[in-house]
Amino acid sequence: MKCPFCGSTRLGHIIYGLPDYTEELIRRIENEEVYMGGCLIMEGYPEYHCYACGQNVGKRPAFYARRGEKRVIEDYRRIATGIHFSYDGFPEILMEKKNDQIRLELRPAGPDMLPPYERLMTQTEWDRLLDLLYTQLYVHEWGGIYVDRDNPDGGRWELTITFTEDRKRVHRGIGGFPPYWEELKAAFLPLIREAGIS
Repeated sequence: MKCPFCGSTRLGHIIYGLPDYTEELIRRIENEEVYMGGCLIMEGYPEYHCYACGQNVGKRPAFYARRGEKRVIEDYRRIATGIHFSYDGFPEILMEKKNDQIRLELRPAGPDMLPPYERLMTQTEWDRLLDLLYTQLYVHEWGGIYVDRDNPDGGRWELTITFTEDRKRVHRGIGGFPPYWEELKAAFLPLIREAGIS
């Protein structure tokens, strides 16, 4: 794993609770193998501490919402209804889950007026993609906007994920990219190859 904020692999597993401070534990703390997370132990807390940027990462993909006075925890993967990915020079990818069907559409990039590629996705394909986004790429921990002021022509991109109740998360960039950028593009490459478009 690498930090979803800075891309570093200097991550230490977070230990919660009141452990015995043995010589072994102290050695592991000094070697940045583990990080003391405090006494409170709660479900969904981050699993890792990034020693490069100071962020605690590896959080459960949980969306915290209010239902009146009640706080509800929802798993992003279970409430997702759509994925839209666009990047300069890359086919535009749209997925929409509606009425128990998941529609996939890829629109070719470039000046060629090729027709879009369309088909229905299986629930297994949809679940696999969402698992990848949230448990391996940690997209729920990404920032909203990535800008490289030294490279403003480095490409524009946007990843929008929609959820039930008209909620959405938008991640975008102009010349700047998240640490899991190459893995994100790789997640969509099999669909692009299948469609035979570029």
